[in-house]
Amino acid sequence: MEYRPGAPDPSDDGEDLPEFPDPAGDWAAPDDGPVFAWLPPEDRLWRHPSERSSGAPTLELATGPGGRRGTPARSGVLRSSWAIALIAGLIGATAATGVGVASGMLLQSRTVLRSTAASTPSISLAAAGPQATDWTAIDDSASLSVVAVTVDGASGPAAGSGLIFSQSADGHTFVVTDRTIFARALADGYFGSIQVTYPTGESSKAVLVGTDALSGLAVIKVTSPASAVVSPADLGSVASLSDATAVLAVGSRSAPSLSPGLVSAQDRTVSLVDGTDMDGLLAVSMTAVSPSASGNPLLNQFGQVVGLTLGLQPASQSDQALTFAAPIDEVSRVATELVEGVPVSHPWLGITDPIDVPSAMAHQMGLAGGVLAGNVSSTGPAGRAGVQTHDIITSLDGQPVTSTGTLVAEVDRCLPGDAVPITYLHSGRTLTTTVTITNEPGGD
Repeated sequence: MEYRPGAPDPSDDGEDLPEFPDPAGDWAAPDDGPVFAWLPPEDRLWRHPSERSSGAPTLELATGPGGRRGTPARSGVLRSSWAIALIAGLIGATAATGVGVASGMLLQSRTVLRSTAASTPSISLAAAGPQATDWTAIDDSASLSVVAVTVDGASGPAAGSGLIFSQSADGHTFVVTDRTIFARALADGYFGSIQVTYPTGESSKAVLVGTDALSGLAVIKVTSPASAVVSPADLGSVASLSDATAVLAVGSRSAPSLSPGLVSAQDRTVSLVDGTDMDGLLAVSMTAVSPSASGNPLLNQFGQVVGLTLGLQPASQSDQALTFAAPIDEVSRVATELVEGVPVSHPWLGITDPIDVPSAMAHQMGLAGGVLAGNVSSTGPAGRAGVQTHDIITSLDGQPVTSTGTLVAEVDRCLPGDAVPITYLHSGRTLTTTVTITNEPGGD
């Protein structure tokens, strides 16, 4: 028997090797060979460690009849190859199963990170709708603070409304109202009795405490304690207002009147038909109040009084379509000084008709807000300090100025003679200087 390299050794007794089919047997049949040819170790992805040595044997298949390769050349190598293939298959299947299970588990327990940005599209303010304000409740809350005022003059009675401002320890009630109710009688040099009517219909006599021409206000005192339930008004501040803020003018219940409107300006100067000017007024877009409705408190959406309407007679036709009111900050100061019997002060900055800086412009400039100076008097406190027309005021007396209302409120907190810091933008530069508040001309 011819010995071929790689064939079984003839001297081997074969005790440790199993018998394999004859080369002419089933494996050698032309149609019955192995499905896949065995690859040499260097062509396989996985090799047994023994095959990685330089002297590792290679697997050869004997050539059967007809030249077909099908019979393993060496049964020991074939046995190892089958074992290796089996182990590799088991390892591959196990690995694939493990990967599949692990993948499934990971997919079931995975955490997905998403953007925190809103997934819904933004909507406009019109689509969102405004917050509803219960103006009926606001009217009810103010009713205990509003009274009717009637003055008998030489030319006949004049009527209006008044706001209960304070009550003294002895039970007297002080009411602040529109000076124009007394103007005709004062011009005639005589007026008779003053009568106050409460919401319940009860009436009491009152006396005039004092009037102030610059603010257009007057204070009266009820001489007898009221048996009716009354309450001083809840005062707010003009600092809470901005252009287009909704307000409600409320009259007394004995002469009911309700007038809703929107704030048009927070510091307006108005020329009157008698040739005088009044400045520092709230301008409201609403039907002009009738003379009998002057002195009505102006309420914001929180039920706080932010102004007191005045029955003025503007010379300009466009101003005649507006209602003007004294800011409540000024009303409170003037009424307090009249009640205390001290001279009425009118702190003045020397700036008229300031304008709110639009929020978009303020944002571009890196500001929370500001006030564009309108007409700056060269001889007024601000003009002497260096402020010019079109400068933007951002702070007064250490307090931020974000709107015209806040500027008016800050000025009203000062007293004539106070030296306070003012910060403003001039030609893009931020400047800070000291301004000395004075009394408004005509208010000395």
